Amino acid sequence: MRNMKEILNVKKNSFLSFDIRRKVISSSTSFGWKAPHVAYLYEADATELFDEFQSLNNGKGDGNKISLNTILMKIIVESIKVDPRLNAHISFNKWFCSGHIKIINSIDVNTPVLLSNKEMIIVRIPDCGVKSLSEIENHIKKLMTRINNTNIDITLLKVGLEDTFEHIKRGDFFHPAGRLLGLKFGGDRLKKFSRKEKDEYKKTRDDLRLCTGDINMGTVTISNIGASVRDTIGTPVLIDLVSPQVLAVGIGTLQDKPRVLNSRIVSRRIIPFCIVFDHRALDFGNISKLINQMDSFFRYPKVIYTW
Repeated sequence: MRNMKEILNVKKNSFLSFDIRRKVISSSTSFGWKAPHVAYLYEADATELFDEFQSLNNGKGDGNKISLNTILMKIIVESIKVDPRLNAHISFNKWFCSGHIKIINSIDVNTPVLLSNKEMIIVRIPDCGVKSLSEIENHIKKLMTRINNTNIDITLLKVGLEDTFEHIKRGDFFHPAGRLLGLKFGGDRLKKFSRKEKDEYKKTRDDLRLCTGDINMGTVTISNIGASVRDTIGTPVLIDLVSPQVLAVGIGTLQDKPRVLNSRIVSRRIIPFCIVFDHRALDFGNISKLINQMDSFFRYPKVIYTW
């Protein structure tokens, strides 16, 4: 049986300070949880889509290999187009009970990517609404290459500073003041980078590493949880809605499930989607348009050859 000294050492050693990644996640998601969330689980029959996906990568397409993740992201993006309110930012003042919804033309996707150390970072893929499948695939591949040349902590610190200045511009001095006090006096103060480290990092060209624009806020979050946990069968039931975004979609793992088809029980390939939205900006009428359009793409997947 362990003595009290051993127990105290375990407790002491298990105390971990927040690094820059934890601070960014905590800041963005704490704002999101002030929004009234609604989550809906949509299970798509992806049997025909998976067949077309395999055909696309076996000679029917333009020769470039396209990942299933890219196709699913494009299906969501194309479906968002059925209702402009799905691609928007919301501003709301609870004291005056007033706000507005800013509809944005460009569909900029925030999506998490897995780093070599098994940690994750959220990157932004701009203009997905006008990009082809190959362009989205190539953009993601280039991002992964640039991530390897990036000091993530320095980049996230720059993003945090830019976000702080944006709060100040909007007249919000409370949160920036708290951040600055935390950086200066908090128990989990961030590491200071030396001039040499910063100068060395600046030697890498902007087009060869991540910049703040690659991590900035997009208009919708699409998180492919299934691609991150390939060895399990699971379904996301709730994901973070990052304010001021009004829509987030979590993608589960591809799995075989029994379904009734023509009065017979058959095995079908199912992909679950967790669709989360801000009830101040959207209701289920908007979401039903999104789901109906996604359903159409899964039933008639040959449309992917036009993307």
